[in-house]
Amino acid sequence: MGIATMVSDWLPDSPPTWDDVIVTVLAVVWLSLTFSGLDTISWTALAAGIGIVVVVAGPVAHSTLSERISARVPALGPAGRAVGIVLFAVAVWFVAPMVDVPAHLVTSFCGGGMLALAVLVALQAVYAGEVSGWRIGQRDD
Repeated sequence: MGIATMVSDWLPDSPPTWDDVIVTVLAVVWLSLTFSGLDTISWTALAAGIGIVVVVAGPVAHSTLSERISARVPALGPAGRAVGIVLFAVAVWFVAPMVDVPAHLVTSFCGGGMLALAVLVALQAVYAGEVSGWRIGQRDD
């Protein structure tokens, strides 16, 4: 299996939307501003963030577990998803003070994940040859 085949299996069938591109650009800007202000970058945490996002976006996203979860998510509806997000945020809010994790580790890990997502969105745009209606090489005549 070549790299092109593997990457195409991991990417969505549709091109990225402009929302995807804008959020990706904002994530890269955040990443550069945040990392420039850090005294220490944990390269191990950064690599872990990249690795986890690549594994979750690749093989895990195309597993039977992912298919079962994806089939059940629409049944939750928007309110159910919002409740899930709020419960996760509340759990993090309560657990974070109890766990003493250095900020540079969390920032490096999250930055690695954002970097991986930015690369995946860029690969998706290149592979699809367009961004939501705007084709690469398209001319306005």
